[in-house]
Amino acid sequence: ETLAPLDRLDKPARLLAVLAPVMAVGFVYSQARILFVAKGIPAWRAPEIVPLILATSAAEGAGALALAVEPRAAIAAVLVLTVVLREAALGYYHGRVAATLVPGARKAIDDIRTAHLWLGTVVPCAIVGALLLYGELLRMPLVTAGHAAVAAGWLLKLTLVTRASFNQ
Repeated sequence: ETLAPLDRLDKPARLLAVLAPVMAVGFVYSQARILFVAKGIPAWRAPEIVPLILATSAAEGAGALALAVEPRAAIAAVLVLTVVLREAALGYYHGRVAATLVPGARKAIDDIRTAHLWLGTVVPCAIVGALLLYGELLRMPLVTAGHAAVAAGWLLKLTLVTRASFNQ
């Protein structure tokens, strides 16, 4: 089942459809700021954690959207854009903070970098690219790309919050 276009929704549902993403961004920004102000955790206190969490959440949101609605070129484009943005944010974060982390935190992040790159960036981009070359956005491959994008985000956040959260 697809999500109804905004013009076919009644007024309260339309308002909710507009407010929900705004509130989601506010919630994710709050989460990112909570991590940043936890100054006792070196992996979190770098200012680069905020754009990393925002980019990760955007990629997860695009992945979830790919799971929820019928395939559209705009959704595929947003999925590719957000997973590439997330990978860039992770690279920037890692480059800026790796030297300041305790060895256990650095190892935890290093351990997932390759899996994150392949699962969270290469797989979704390759699937979308193949679908576009094929000339048709098929539901199941796009759902697979969405699952990969969401799973990589969860892997990254789980690692940051559990395995890389050494106190100073």
